[in-house]
Amino acid sequence: MTTEQAIQTKHLNALAEIMSSLRLKDVLDAAVVQFAQLSQANKVAVFLADNQSKNFRLMASKGYSELSLQQMKLVPFNGDGILADVVNDRKPTVLKLGSHINGFNKAVFEREHSVNQAALPLATADLLIGAILIDSNGLILLDDIEIWRLTTNLSAIAIANAIIFGRSEYERERLNTLYKILSAFQVSALNLNQVLQKTADAALVLANTPYCAILLCEKDKPDLSLAAFKGFDGSSLINFDLSVSNTLAGCALAEGKTKQLGKNEQNVSVLPKAMGGETFRSAVALPLIGEGKKIGVLEVFSIDDGAFQSEQLELLEALVVEASSAVALSQKHETAIAQMKHDPHTGLLNRFYFQSALKAEIERSNRHNHQLSLLLIDIDYLSRVNDRFGEEKGDEVIAKIAKVIQSTLREIDLVYRFGGEEFAVVLPETPRKDIGIVLERLREKINKLAVSDIGTISVSMGVSTYPDHSRDAKELEDLAELALYLAKYQGRDRVIEAPIPTVGGDTNTWIELAKYAKQAVSAERRERAKSHLSSSADYANWLLKMKNSSKKNIVKKDQVPLP
Repeated sequence: MTTEQAIQTKHLNALAEIMSSLRLKDVLDAAVVQFAQLSQANKVAVFLADNQSKNFRLMASKGYSELSLQQMKLVPFNGDGILADVVNDRKPTVLKLGSHINGFNKAVFEREHSVNQAALPLATADLLIGAILIDSNGLILLDDIEIWRLTTNLSAIAIANAIIFGRSEYERERLNTLYKILSAFQVSALNLNQVLQKTADAALVLANTPYCAILLCEKDKPDLSLAAFKGFDGSSLINFDLSVSNTLAGCALAEGKTKQLGKNEQNVSVLPKAMGGETFRSAVALPLIGEGKKIGVLEVFSIDDGAFQSEQLELLEALVVEASSAVALSQKHETAIAQMKHDPHTGLLNRFYFQSALKAEIERSNRHNHQLSLLLIDIDYLSRVNDRFGEEKGDEVIAKIAKVIQSTLREIDLVYRFGGEEFAVVLPETPRKDIGIVLERLREKINKLAVSDIGTISVSMGVSTYPDHSRDAKELEDLAELALYLAKYQGRDRVIEAPIPTVGGDTNTWIELAKYAKQAVSAERRERAKSHLSSSADYANWLLKMKNSSKKNIVKKDQVPLP
């Protein structure tokens, strides 16, 4: 076999390896290995041309130092250096030690102690696919230019085919993801957190990035709120500008269309950082608009320049159309649920949610070995306020007392509208020894409450503590209720605590007394309700008498009263 035949065989074998797969990674890895063998060099890098951003992107390499790889990660078409020559001339270029070298490859050349450096274009049908960079400590001999040109051209075809195949697989995978997400929206459409979670997960897949955020508009607030995010450095969230003025998200929302972060478009200091502290170099913001209303913004980020391609943006835009409808529906559902959960006069949760919350807090107290107090509050003589001043004034009293309770107690304390004139308060992590001081302060604050046309307002309170009084939620509530009735029976405007269970008759005596107090207070209420009914009947009889009397005094047209 002649030397020429040996070279041709070597190149054919290399091409066979490069073209043996349709997976892009396999093709690029094979290209690195085969071109290293063909050139007898120990350092090879394969770049793909991003004709949209006009950059070479490093895709596979062998032998280079980390510093060189970092420098070669993204190389502009119009930069100085050997790869720029590939763009302009589309032919192999070889630089030797002592040649005039500039641009990025000068630092690489010197750092890697190269003797020769070569750049080979990967082109097909006048389309630049990429380039191969070779650094060697010995001579690089491109002995037969035509064979090298044929090898690089066929390698370019293999890479192009792998890109096309990969893109079709990518599109199929992402369309499948989009379909699954749209189906999932149907299942979880009424749960806002689930909708946001699925939207974020889908965005990561469609954008091929580990970083995203969902920002939502809030009623009566000028800024957006961070509702969900993935991949951010938590300590950098404080730098995330959530305003709608002069931010990428704000522009997308204002214009109602997709906006991309480009150079000089937004200061990266107003963005969070990636996990690990790296700065984002690419970002896309897509507005969420449902039922003609601005809902928020979906943002995806990358630590690479120009990371998001047009086909990715198209899939993301398809996602936000469906996500916007799902978010709008779930928000509407949560608003309806919130209205059902909350008392319209006070904004407090209602009695139905009190039952489940008390059980949950008891379980939590049990796990952490904490005490918990339950307080029942009843407004004294509220019915008299309603009778004299009307129910609107009564509602005003209820609302003001609710505000005093909330402002006096801690944020972790749970306040509920328990009934017509009653409130229930669950006080987590509140020892029995501290509760008396807290409740006496609350009672005094309510006494000082000013409501026009009404004098001093007072409340009666009954309190029980877990686990001192009981380990059962129902019994804890019953004891607090009995203590409340006893407070009302003993003259109102006071706090009564349930007794600690003891061996003997003390506890039983208290319970019997409290039950009697409950009967007495209930009887008093019934008598008052009965007097209401009686008053209404008397009033109706009086009207009837007036009506009959007026009939007797009617003068007919043909009758003239005697003088």
